[in-house]
Amino acid sequence: MDDTAWWLWVWKAVCMAILIAVSISDLRERRVPNKIIVPAIGISLLLMFITPGWRSGLLGAAVGAGFMLIPVVALGKKGGMGDVKLAFFMGLILGYPLIIPALIVAHLSASLLLIGVLFKKINRQTLIPFAPFLSIGTAIFLLGS
Repeated sequence: MDDTAWWLWVWKAVCMAILIAVSISDLRERRVPNKIIVPAIGISLLLMFITPGWRSGLLGAAVGAGFMLIPVVALGKKGGMGDVKLAFFMGLILGYPLIIPALIVAHLSASLLLIGVLFKKINRQTLIPFAPFLSIGTAIFLLGS
């Protein structure tokens, strides 16, 4: 490990703690708390600009948030903005193009769960906490990169 690699692993550990915290909050309260995700985005933005891949981070953030914003706008939902902010954070830390497979993994894993519980009473109004699935997709590509 070179002299600069240690801080990258520390940052990855902090990101994993953030992902775990927002996942637990979403499972318990059905929300991604701003007091966690907003500072995480701020720190990510600061760190991103001291690394050579800042363009990748900005593009990843735009792709992630843009993709997650589509159902919020299309369905006129008030909720879901926590997932949009989480996807923005995902894009900042993963960058482009890694945000794309992370979102695919998140949606596929959520789909598998929904198929598994399809026989229970689920309808369009049932709130499914999505942050844990976004976190799984992020963790796979964050730790693998």
